[in-house]
Amino acid sequence: MKNLKVIILLVVAISIVGWFAFSKGEARAPGLNKEPISQEALDKRLEDITYLPRFLEFDKSYSPENRKRAEAYIEEVRRNAAYMSEAAFYLAVRKTAALADNGHTRVSAMPAFKKFDAIPLRVYWFGDDLRIVRAHKDLADIVGGRITHINGVKIAEVADILGQYTGGHKHFGASYITPLLVASPAILSAAGIGDDDHAAVYTVAMDDGTLKEKSLVARSPEENSFFGHNSGWRNLIPEPSTAESNNWVSALPLDVPLPAYLQQADAPFFLIEDIGGGIAYVNIRHNDNKGDIMIMERLSEYLDVLREIKPKHVIVDVRHNSGGNLHLAAGFMFALHDLLPDDGLVFSITGKSTFSAGIYTAFYTKVTNPERTIVIGEHVADREVSFGETGELIELPNSGYLGVTAIQKHNLATGCKEDICHLSADNPRNIAVGSVAPDVEVVENFQDFLQGKDTILAAIFKYLEDRAVTQ
Repeated sequence: MKNLKVIILLVVAISIVGWFAFSKGEARAPGLNKEPISQEALDKRLEDITYLPRFLEFDKSYSPENRKRAEAYIEEVRRNAAYMSEAAFYLAVRKTAALADNGHTRVSAMPAFKKFDAIPLRVYWFGDDLRIVRAHKDLADIVGGRITHINGVKIAEVADILGQYTGGHKHFGASYITPLLVASPAILSAAGIGDDDHAAVYTVAMDDGTLKEKSLVARSPEENSFFGHNSGWRNLIPEPSTAESNNWVSALPLDVPLPAYLQQADAPFFLIEDIGGGIAYVNIRHNDNKGDIMIMERLSEYLDVLREIKPKHVIVDVRHNSGGNLHLAAGFMFALHDLLPDDGLVFSITGKSTFSAGIYTAFYTKVTNPERTIVIGEHVADREVSFGETGELIELPNSGYLGVTAIQKHNLATGCKEDICHLSADNPRNIAVGSVAPDVEVVENFQDFLQGKDTILAAIFKYLEDRAVTQ
């Protein structure tokens, strides 16, 4: 009993000393400052925190276990509110949504380049390699390089750490969020990757075998031009955006012809009647209208063209399709097999960025004719079972951070048959395909990219060549 009393006294003493030290300004975790923010700033932050439970109130994707974790985490955020850096608070808001473990339940990535200073570089995943595909001309010597470490942390570990701030399949965060967060020293520091809010050290492996270690200072949002959080693929195109002028350098030389998937950058969808060997190619980058371009009308026109030209096969490229309305491309996809010869195939190209309605588009023909549909590329940016359809928007009144909730269920594995489902059980678009993994996995290759070659398109031609030999 005496020993028990001693242990209890020690625990209490340690707790008091720890609290006292922290109250005097000793930071105890990444993103926690030594000194508290002002009372006025704290009052505003605490008001923002009262909005976090709304994720749990309105979003339908939290499991009971994840709901408890989120409730506990919100309390932790409230306790640490006075000492959190602004970047740490932003990540805390992101994590509240991420604990739903659902890609559609999320917080806007805009602050990563609109609010926080960032390094002027753009990155893109080629398999497990994170490549610098464009940067400000001051960083031209590392463009094309492969980032191996940030602040001494291996890039795979960096991806894992930052992945906790985005829910759902890892490819969603890797495609849409991580490339933004890795450019912000403040966000990296808040996540425990380094301790400098204004600069970060990038270790970059160049293809000539050299290893470069660069300490890079962040620049203001005004200096750090950005295309937008949903256009990572646009960073692959060498032509500068209007905001960039001529101050940026691309890994892909201007004189290299663009592969089909990067052509017509401003087009939400387009058709190439013969991409080679009598094969038609359709690229659908988004499942929605764009201005006065109506997707259903345009895809209907494509069907008319395909009926006339009678292609041997059709390729539908949705590798960079971020979603939209799952209904709008369904009729086009369901009609494709009827336009082809008996041995004609539909190839659906998927990638790490294929998300939401883009996934449905990729797999519709798996239902109409699974034997003559080949899904090829990389795994999509979501799982078979997920929640979508935007519910309540949650905007924090002081920081302005914007959250999105998801309210209806999808199940592409077995079809969705519950009351909470977006589609009725008898809706033909309520498809069941078992898995949303590709039939043939092909990873985009950086060296192919530098030569203007599409790794996945080349794999399709090879597939058809081998098929012809065996028939």
